[in-house]
Amino acid sequence: MLPPATCGGTPLTREDLIQALDAASERDPDVIALLLGGSLGAGGGDRWSDVDAILVTAPDRHAAVVNDLQAWVSAIAPPVLWRQTFPPHPLFMAVLPGWLRLDITVTVPGHVTGARDRVRALYDPQGLVEALPGAYPRRRPDPRKIAGLVEEFLRVVGLLPVAVGRDEPVLAVTGVTLLRGLLQDLLVEAQAPPAPMGALSLSRLLPAEDVALLAALPLPRAEWSEILEANRRYAAEFLPRARALAAESGASWPTALEAEAAKRLARDAGLDWSEVFRGGA
Repeated sequence: MLPPATCGGTPLTREDLIQALDAASERDPDVIALLLGGSLGAGGGDRWSDVDAILVTAPDRHAAVVNDLQAWVSAIAPPVLWRQTFPPHPLFMAVLPGWLRLDITVTVPGHVTGARDRVRALYDPQGLVEALPGAYPRRRPDPRKIAGLVEEFLRVVGLLPVAVGRDEPVLAVTGVTLLRGLLQDLLVEAQAPPAPMGALSLSRLLPAEDVALLAALPLPRAEWSEILEANRRYAAEFLPRARALAAESGASWPTALEAEAAKRLARDAGLDWSEVFRGGA
């Protein structure tokens, strides 16, 4: 890859960065297209949104472009953080001076995904964006994802007696945060977003009542009375919603696992959650 022209010593604005990436792509023969995804690519976003860039190169140049990408970005603005998010997948996360956030993916023609209402062409002489569908199709909640969330929730709940038996309240608080995350993921999946949502844009997706629910649920101190009550409340909110969503989507329900979790809590922690679990403990 050719090094892009630098933008001087002052921190870039987000728009400066987008323009610099565009200009660098136009000059570089390894770049077939540069696209903007995320909330900015969809025509939304706000002052807090990051830059989600998609760099398209030829298959025979892909490995070299991935290898040179950090230097290529550094010539625009040296990152204070550079990380490959999911090795070995070519998705990189960077933080630039001024806390300007950049996520950049390297792909090849034929593997450009998305829809025209979600991706904006910055440099695209071959018209790759125009070849995309106009919009993501509407989808229903994913039964496999729902089943996985339910299984993981019951697995974590079933570990509570271990923390109680070992008198590990600090670790048990971590377990509550896991349950909270699973409930949040369930609420998101119930909305069936057509495209992956940003990690920091929850209030744009969930109904106000779901946001209010998450705000009201407790995050306990490392005190057993608070921890046990928090576990019960998260289960009381998660399981009925999960059952309804599983029935709606056709997801399988882990009846045996649920029954064993109820028995485990009753036997090893003295917790009767019969009003929460189907069929009682």
